[in-house]
Amino acid sequence: MTHLNPFAKAILILLCIYFPILTGLSQPCIGDPVPPTQTDLRECADTTEDNCTSNDVEVLGAYLDLGDVCTSCQPGDILTFDLFVTIRHNTNSARPSLGLFGDVSNGIDTCDLIRCGGPILKVSETENGDGIQDLYFGEVTYTCGTIQEISDILIVWTDAGANNDCPLDCGDVAPKCGVPVGSIFIQPPLICPTEDFISVTPESCPNAFDGAVTITGVGGFPPYIFNFEGDIVSGLTANYSALSSGTYNYTVTDANDCSVECALDIGSLPSCVDLIVQPCDDGDPCTDNDMETVDQCGTACVPCAGVPLATCTLPPIVQSCD
Repeated sequence: MTHLNPFAKAILILLCIYFPILTGLSQPCIGDPVPPTQTDLRECADTTEDNCTSNDVEVLGAYLDLGDVCTSCQPGDILTFDLFVTIRHNTNSARPSLGLFGDVSNGIDTCDLIRCGGPILKVSETENGDGIQDLYFGEVTYTCGTIQEISDILIVWTDAGANNDCPLDCGDVAPKCGVPVGSIFIQPPLICPTEDFISVTPESCPNAFDGAVTITGVGGFPPYIFNFEGDIVSGLTANYSALSSGTYNYTVTDANDCSVECALDIGSLPSCVDLIVQPCDDGDPCTDNDMETVDQCGTACVPCAGVPLATCTLPPIVQSCD
C-alpha cells in the first residue's frame, strides 16, 4: 500500500528518546497477536543493536486511519481504527513481511503489540520512488482522550522470496532487524480539551472581572483556532483574561477545518458573605493573634492554624483589631 494522504489520518509522532528492548511482562493487546500464531520476537536472543546490522528498513512513524478526516470522539469512548506504519525501504527486493513488536501504554495499563504485516514494496514500486510506503498492521482499540505510546520497539523483516510470509520466528531476526531509538506517540482525534489541558484562575470577588483561562488543543492536526465567545486566538494554546464567573462556550478548529464545540466554567473564590462574620476584638478564636489580614474583598480573615474561621469588615489593608 502506498503512502496515504496525510489529511486522512492521525499522525503518530516519533520522538528521539532511547528506550531499551525489554521482555514485556504484560499481556498481549486486544486483537494480538496478528496473525494468531505470531510470537513476540523481542524474546529472541538476537534482538540487540549489535545483531541488528542490516539497514534495509527504517520506521518513519505510524498513524491510525480515521476514515472520515473529521472523526471526533468523547473522552472514554472506545474506538477501533486501522493501524498503519510508515517505513522507508532501501532496496529493490520485494520482501513478503515485516514484524512489529512493542509495548503499548496509555499511562496506566500496558500491553504487548505483536504484529506481522506486509508485503514490503521495492523502492521502484513506491509512489515517489523513494521507498516510503505504508504497511497495514490490523485493527487497534483506542480509548478516546488517552495518549498512547508504543515503546521498546523491535522491527524484523525477511529476505526476498515466497517462503518468508508471516508469521516470523527467531530464525528470521538477525541481521534483518531494527531497534528504533524512539517511541511512537499516538495523536488522538480532535476532542474538547479535558481538565488536564485547561488551567482556570477563578474570579477573586464578584464583579472583579479578573478570572482567566488557558486552553491547550488536543488531537486532530495543530495548529488550532480557538473561538472563545467571539474572541479568536490561533496557535497550540489560547489565553483569555478579564473574565467573570460563569459558563463559557468555545470552539476548537484544527488545520483540517475540523471543529468541536466545548464549554467550561470559570468559578469564583468564596465571597465575603460566605465567611463567618465576627467583630474585630480580642474575643476572636485566635486570642494570641491581634492582627487580621484583609483579603481582596475588603474582609479581614482571622488565620487560626491557617484556616479562616472569622472575619470582620475593614479597609483593604492589614490592621489591628484592638
